[in-house]
Amino acid sequence: MISALVYGAKGRMGQMLIALADERFELSQQIDFDSSAKQLAEAISGVDLVIDFSNAAAFDALLSALHSQPRALVSGTTALSAAQHQAMQSLSAKVPVLWASNMSRGVAVLHRLVAQAAAQLADWDVEIVETHHRNKVDAPSGTALTLARAVADTRPNSKVVCGRVGDAARQDNEIGVQALRGGSVAGYHEVSLFAGGEQLTLSHRAESREQFARGALDAAAWLHAKPAGLYRLDQVLGL
Repeated sequence: MISALVYGAKGRMGQMLIALADERFELSQQIDFDSSAKQLAEAISGVDLVIDFSNAAAFDALLSALHSQPRALVSGTTALSAAQHQAMQSLSAKVPVLWASNMSRGVAVLHRLVAQAAAQLADWDVEIVETHHRNKVDAPSGTALTLARAVADTRPNSKVVCGRVGDAARQDNEIGVQALRGGSVAGYHEVSLFAGGEQLTLSHRAESREQFARGALDAAAWLHAKPAGLYRLDQVLGL
């Protein structure tokens, strides 16, 4: 059984993790991101692994605590800075670390399909539209930006354009990303590739947050026995 700490335990994803945790886990510590550094350090000292669904503002405190007391980390926190990603990479030299902008297994497959389509249809225009509930604070979503990077990795000199405005025509090297916010949508991502006379659309719709929690728990169970390193969700799925 894996002894785990849920960081961000009072949030919607933290509560979902706690509700869905199965016999593989003992969620022996649950802490929110407004806790003191001492409380966080004490909580980490008693676990094998940390599952993090907090926010970018609280993430530095977790990274600092984990560098002092290295523990395996599964994180689904988005809107992280380049410096925070670098600190996560440094931590992965000590312990196994898995970060994903979206813990859904379906989105992991979508990511792979988008990369393949963008490479095979290298001269097609790519536009990404994401839709989330009205209270989501970051836009575009981390998932949309990850999908955009999957396209950009296959196309040198491409440029991600978020929320296109103005009078200029679309440029050949652009990857458009648009964000919609409203209602209670758990998450919808649509990637469209356009050519003269045809269009290919790949999409994923999250009907609830359960699949994010289940994906994180599966990732944590898989990561627990791994050596130090930086891992991806598609590796969990064997993609």
